[in-house]
Amino acid sequence: MDLECVLHNLDDKIDQSHFRALCHNKLKNSIQPRDKQKAGQEWLNGFLKRNRDISLRKPEATSAARAQAFNRPQVEKFFNTYDGLLACHKYAPNRIYNVDESGLSTVQRPPKILATTGRKQVGCLTSAERGSNVTVVCCFNAAGSYIPPCMIFLRKNMKQELVDEAPTGTPGVAQESGWMTTDSYVKASVEDKVLLIVDGHGSHKGFQVLNYAKENGIDILCLPPHCTHRMQPLDVWFYGPLKTYFNQEISKWLKSHPGRVVTHLQIGSLFNHAYGETATVQNACNGFKNTGLWPLNPHIFPDHMYEPAETTNIPLPNEDFHRFLETTPPETVVPISNEELQVSEAPQESTLETDKVNDNEISGPSTSLSFPVEILSPAPQGQFISGQENSGKPF
Repeated sequence: MDLECVLHNLDDKIDQSHFRALCHNKLKNSIQPRDKQKAGQEWLNGFLKRNRDISLRKPEATSAARAQAFNRPQVEKFFNTYDGLLACHKYAPNRIYNVDESGLSTVQRPPKILATTGRKQVGCLTSAERGSNVTVVCCFNAAGSYIPPCMIFLRKNMKQELVDEAPTGTPGVAQESGWMTTDSYVKASVEDKVLLIVDGHGSHKGFQVLNYAKENGIDILCLPPHCTHRMQPLDVWFYGPLKTYFNQEISKWLKSHPGRVVTHLQIGSLFNHAYGETATVQNACNGFKNTGLWPLNPHIFPDHMYEPAETTNIPLPNEDFHRFLETTPPETVVPISNEELQVSEAPQESTLETDKVNDNEISGPSTSLSFPVEILSPAPQGQFISGQENSGKPF
């Protein structure tokens, strides 16, 4: 399943292109009727029965930036830096923390429900068409201990009623943007000598944050960009279950309070129940374990996780140039005069003949190499834009 590894998956619609691919590779198939050259649902059901290791699943949306950024050199560079910090400072598991923020909406994502067979539209009650977000900042360490979360509300003035029923010790912060900023992050920082692992968000690297960390003995280590979906413990093992429990709490609340909707006044209580179900020692330890941060395991990620980045890997020009020189036969070395720089025009491939530059301080026999111009100066590659007229010229 090479296409699956590079995130170019096949769906349950086997069209004519797939049929032609089967015929071209001379693979046996029982697609009927043959004149339509298209597989139906019956063939797909039989195919899944014959191949028990293949199932129809809903994929997780992965951006192109994440697919390209999560590559082996990037990960190895981070783990080398992280290993050096552990060897230098001898951090204990209870001194290694991960902090990150995520948004909770007042409109839940409805789960699957039981409904009457044959009914075309099945609905589920929500508070509104589009809800408002509340940012929660969570933090735990590799030993399974948690720091009280922080809640950031989209408003100018903070009201204590918003966090009355939130988890014990939860501070509430009012921000006009509704998201984490440098000021709100400083209020939620740890005051012990620790290693704090964060992503590359600007609020984690502001001047006030770095100055506060320096004064209080907090070492900050940033994860590689666009790699948090694999390498951040909170994203890998905590926020997914938290949002699932939170959505369930909203659905329960709406059923228990008919005619009412969820607002910021109910967020604290609902978040408290969801946080209590999610904030377990096992989840925190598994988050660090499955990202290779503790116990340290730089090889935690299998090879197939790096394969989406292989489609965008481009060899360096120097590698092509040296490879050409190594494979060039000696008879292609053509002597030319010292001042001469010639471009030979071949009917199919243009070559450039270069020579050592002659000056008053250099003497001796002159030699030159002949190699394609495209290796020294490759032609720029353009991209077709929808709406442009194709004049037949290369982009």
